[in-house]
Order: sequence, then structure tokens, then C-alpha cells
Amino acid sequence: MSGHEQYRQWSAAYVLGALDPAERHDFEEHLRRCRDCQEEVRSFAPIPGLLSKVEEPGPVAVPGGFEERIVSRVRSEWASLARSRRRWQALAVAAALAAVFAVAALLSAPAPGGGTPLVFADGARARGEILVDERPWGTEVVLELDGLPPAGSYTAWAIDESGNWYQVATWGPTPNSAVVVTGASSVSFADLERIVVTGGDRTRTILEARPGGT
Repeated sequence: MSGHEQYRQWSAAYVLGALDPAERHDFEEHLRRCRDCQEEVRSFAPIPGLLSKVEEPGPVAVPGGFEERIVSRVRSEWASLARSRRRWQALAVAAALAAVFAVAALLSAPAPGGGTPLVFADGARARGEILVDERPWGTEVVLELDGLPPAGSYTAWAIDESGNWYQVATWGPTPNSAVVVTGASSVSFADLERIVVTGGDRTRTILEARPGGT
């Protein structure tokens, strides 16, 4: 197996935070130079948001227990994934199941209401808008940003009122430094304190945004 092929197999594990620190550092060094792997990472970017919906599923609205069966199956596969030594194969299973769960979630989710815009804190290093919307399973987050500073990857986080950080979405660089990303968090709308966008390693804050009046 070539070195490049090994890195491609790490792409999904990187997005889900399943690499150990040494592997993550090695992969990020490669990612800065490799457009193919950048595309691979972007293709897996929706998975964390989809899997986060499994943590606290909302009321079942689909007839016949369809959603309950999917939730049970995804949880089972996710437990297997955590124990798996062959992460790149197990991650493919997780991605497929997450996509199926997303279909069920769309069937039971309320119609989009536009969301609540957040207010960017001073010093934001990007422009645009962040909308948050309450869902039975937590909070949906839509980021429409441009003028992002150069970085190997970006991550959006939801921070609750206790200061806990939860990954919402992750993505790679785009040619025009603009992106539209939809992510999700199990943090309830009422407990959401702020959304933070960082570089992939969380040491570089790009912007913070909070609900108005807080």
C-alpha cells in the first residue's frame, strides 16, 4: 500500500477525531500538500453532524418504529467502530448508516423555520452568518461564511453554558475562502452559549458568535 493510499484511508478517521495525536499531526502535514486528501476530508465533513443526532434522538414521528430501528442499528455499529482496529473500514459503515439516519430524521423533523441568527463577537476573522435552530435532538447549525483565513481545515464547535465543547462540523479549505455548512449538536437550544469556529487543531480561533443579548 502506498503512503498516499494510507493517508486517504485516514480521512474519515480524521474527521471523526479517531486518529491518535501522532497520526493526526502526520495527516495534517500531508493534508496541507495534497488536494486529493483535502477533497476526501470535505466529502466526510457531514458525518459528525449526522452522528451527533444519534446521541439524543428526538420523539419518533415515523410510523412503524422506523426511526427507532435505525437509531438502534447506528448505536450498535458506532460501538463496534469504537472497538475496531480497522477504523477506515468501520468508518465507511458508520457513514452509510448516518446517511440512512439522516433520511429518517428529515421525515420527522419540523419544517425549516429560518433559524435564529447569532451575533459575531469583535475580532471575527471571517464574514457571513450563523443560524441556529432548535430540534428535538438538540440544535441545528448553519454556517454561511466567507473571507476565511487560510488553514488546513476548519472546525465549528457548540459550547454549552457549562463550558463543554461539542464538535458541530468540520471542513477543508475552499478555492474562494467561502463555505456553506450545515452541522448539528446534541446541545439543546436553551443550553447553547456560543458557536466557535477554529482551525482544525482548536488552537486558532477564527470567530465566536452568540445569541443576541448574551
